Amino acid sequence: TFALAGIVSFAMAGVILLIGYAMTYFLPLIFRQTYSVKQLQTAKKLMMIFVATTALHIGQDSFRGCILGSERFNFFYGSTTFRYIARFVMIAGLAKYTDLNVLIVAAIDLFLYAVLLILNVLYCYFTLRERMHLHRFKRQDLMAITSFSVAILLQAIVNQVNNNMDTVILGAMITDTRIITMYSAALSIYSVYNSLLSVVSNVYFPKAVGLVEKNASGHELTTFIIPPGRIQAILAVG
Repeated sequence: TFALAGIVSFAMAGVILLIGYAMTYFLPLIFRQTYSVKQLQTAKKLMMIFVATTALHIGQDSFRGCILGSERFNFFYGSTTFRYIARFVMIAGLAKYTDLNVLIVAAIDLFLYAVLLILNVLYCYFTLRERMHLHRFKRQDLMAITSFSVAILLQAIVNQVNNNMDTVILGAMITDTRIITMYSAALSIYSVYNSLLSVVSNVYFPKAVGLVEKNASGHELTTFIIPPGRIQAILAVG
C-alpha cells in the first residue's frame, strides 16, 4: 500500500507540474492590461516556483501518511515546526543583509519543502523500515487509492479557485497595487483566524488516537472531546 500511495502521489505531482507550467503561458493574456512586461516576467518565474513547491508538497504526502500511520507524531509535527522556524530565520536574515523580494521568499519555500521531503524519505526508510515493493500490489488497491486521490485533487482545485478567484479578478482589473495589497493582507488575517480552529484539533489529535488505541469507552471519548470543542466554539464565535 505504501508503494501504491507513493506512485499515486508522485503521479499527481507530475500532473500538477504539467498543468501549472502550462498555465504560466496564459499569465500575460490575463494580466497584460494591468502589469508591465517586467512584472509579467517576474510573475511567470513566481508561478513556476509555486508550481514546483506544490508538486513537492503533494509528492511527500505518501511519506507523511506513513509517518502519521505509524503514530510518529513528534517527528511529523516537529519537522513541520522546523520548517516554520527555518523559514522565519532565513527570511529575517536575508531581509537584513540583502534586498529581499518575493522571488527569494518563494525560493526559500521551495528549498525547505525539498529538505522536508528528503527528511521524510530518510525517516521512512531508515527509522520505520518502509520499502516500496513494486512487484507486490493489488490492482484493486491501486484503483481505490487513485480514485480517492483524484477526488481529493479535484476538491483541492475547487477550493483554490474559490479562495483565489477574487484576488485574480482584482489583479486583472485594478491597476492600483495598494488596493490589492490591502485586500490580500485582510484575506491573510482571515485565513489565520480560520486556521486557529484546526490548530486546536491538531493539538488534541495525538491523545485522541491514543484513547482509541486503548479502547476507551464512548463516555471517555466524549469527555475528552468536550473541552477542545468548547475552545473551538469560543474561537469561532469570537
